[in-house]
Amino acid sequence: MQISPSMKISFSSLALVNNPFDWAYGLEEVGFTGWEVVSEGKQQLNDSTLSQIRNIIETTDLVLTLHLPFSDLNLGSLNHPIWNESIRQMTKCLERASDLLSLLWVHPGHLSPLGMQLPDMAWQQNIEGLRTICDFADDFGINIGVENMPNMQHIFGKTAR
Repeated sequence: MQISPSMKISFSSLALVNNPFDWAYGLEEVGFTGWEVVSEGKQQLNDSTLSQIRNIIETTDLVLTLHLPFSDLNLGSLNHPIWNESIRQMTKCLERASDLLSLLWVHPGHLSPLGMQLPDMAWQQNIEGLRTICDFADDFGINIGVENMPNMQHIFGKTAR
């Protein structure tokens, strides 16, 4: 496939969460204009990874987006300490990268065993979590994209509802 210069296409590094960032320097050579860092695994944002990401952004023309962490987190959790921790981790990640980008991606929540018994409450908790993250991001001038999810049982975001 030939990528036209007017097309803007980003590369998501989800499949490479256990690899270092060296490969990112070659993204432009193969036609990518953007790079989505997935804050998971060895790409989780910390001082070391942020330094590497900054170097790549400063030495390339790639536009950076970030996928907020999602493993073991749940914006639809009815267990309030878990929900609060999900919000805390996502907003901390957002704040750490706030000077590097203007767009972040987030997964919606999912139904836990309790959420399966109270799906309307879990859905409302999910909406409240998304609002909380969006309000926090707005303070930094960052937009949030909610990822459309695959057809997996118990996960929100498969449809616009």
